[in-house]
Amino acid sequence: MLKTTESKRFHCRELLPVWQQLASEFVDNLHLTIAKVDCTVEQFICKKYRITQFPTLIWFQNGVEKDRYTDSRDINRLRDYVQIMLNSQLPTSTEETTTLSPSEDDEDEKETIIMKDVKDESTENVEDNEDKVHILNAQTFTQGVSFEGYAFVNYFAPWCSHCIKLAPVWSQLAKKFSKHPEIRISKVDCTANELLCRDHGIRAFPTLLFYRFGELIVEYNSFKDLDSLYDFVVKQVESNNDEHFLNEDNDDIGN
Repeated sequence: MLKTTESKRFHCRELLPVWQQLASEFVDNLHLTIAKVDCTVEQFICKKYRITQFPTLIWFQNGVEKDRYTDSRDINRLRDYVQIMLNSQLPTSTEETTTLSPSEDDEDEKETIIMKDVKDESTENVEDNEDKVHILNAQTFTQGVSFEGYAFVNYFAPWCSHCIKLAPVWSQLAKKFSKHPEIRISKVDCTANELLCRDHGIRAFPTLLFYRFGELIVEYNSFKDLDSLYDFVVKQVESNNDEHFLNEDNDDIGN
């Protein structure tokens, strides 16, 4: 369910505490997540769903818009609506929970809030044939990071504008290390693997975590251009006395 707001508008300010209460009441329901997206930042997703009014509430299931809520915005009506939608769209035993996680709050900006339901992640592959990025999911994550080497993991959401911008750079980074099997450039789609991302404390997108031998050693919070990311990986490997993982290909940044 997607909600767009403009914080300076009365109806948006009025809805905010109600929305927070609704999220609190359903926090233990693994088949539902209440979240929000800032439309001034995530313009792509808001344009995609033709958001023209604030607030707008949309219900999603399996990544597909199912309904737009236009009834009263008091907590009782919203609670009843959510329960009705959940009861009418019960997941099968093979389905996993998914969410569009919230963007950061900004009182001076528009935002979109999303209530997202169930998604099947059985179609996930371990590795993307189109590039060298390793694709991890709930079933492959442990194997994907717990090996004698390094894993640089991009936790992302496909609707996130910053993630979209990073994607081609991440693919280039993976190509740089494609001849180094001990250094894996990986990614996790948090809309398809909500529980996995929640377990790893992912609260913003993209989040870049660096693992060594299956253990998280650092979160990357610097520039996201190719040179900066490449230099970061090389320095981490060298600082742990694992230069042999780099061999003689660690100077091919221009290729």
